Amino acid sequence: SRPTPPLPFPHQENLYLQDVQNDPDKIGQLLSDSIFEAHQRTCLLSREQIQVGWSQGINEYKVDQFRKMPSEDLWICAAQRLTNVIQQIIEFAKMVPGFMQFPQEDQIVLLKAGSFELAVLRMSRYFDMSNNHVLFVGDHTQLLEKSFMLPMEAFTTTGNTEEMTLVSQIFDTAKAIADLKLSEVALSLYSAYVLLQADRPGLKNLEEIRKLNDAVCNSLQRE
Repeated sequence: SRPTPPLPFPHQENLYLQDVQNDPDKIGQLLSDSIFEAHQRTCLLSREQIQVGWSQGINEYKVDQFRKMPSEDLWICAAQRLTNVIQQIIEFAKMVPGFMQFPQEDQIVLLKAGSFELAVLRMSRYFDMSNNHVLFVGDHTQLLEKSFMLPMEAFTTTGNTEEMTLVSQIFDTAKAIADLKLSEVALSLYSAYVLLQADRPGLKNLEEIRKLNDAVCNSLQRE
């Protein structure tokens, strides 16, 4: 007998979607896979690139230059890095399944409320806990080439202005998250969970946001 020819792609897709819709576990896995892919595609550096950055070790000259940087310049530098990260977080949010179906007003509220928290989560990826060092990422044109390693205390002993106190607190929080040693999948799901908090002031479509967040939470608990 002749083999059955393969189904046309649209038909295959429809059968797959029907199969997924009838299986909560498959729905959860599809959601998890989609969020992880969004995370991978929107991180400034991959885990492998970060490990390459870690491997260069401490350059005492660069550390000395960093310590001598005026507080205002250091604050501007940190703010530029944060802007780069937040731009990627916006792209991440757009790729989270269901996010773009929310009213635009709710999208804006969720991003305004959650972007800074997600930025701190992403910063945790750059901490090398085995050496107590952190990879300070280069500018947006040469992310890895201009990155260099710094001892963590460089961020807590550089000036005592209000701005640098905030920077120190941010790095302390990111370090605490790094201590959890989350996998990239878990970090991606936790990022989506933080983004989709239904208690943000000003949200309208609470029920749909809560449903999606519950689904993300269930996927996170399975990790």
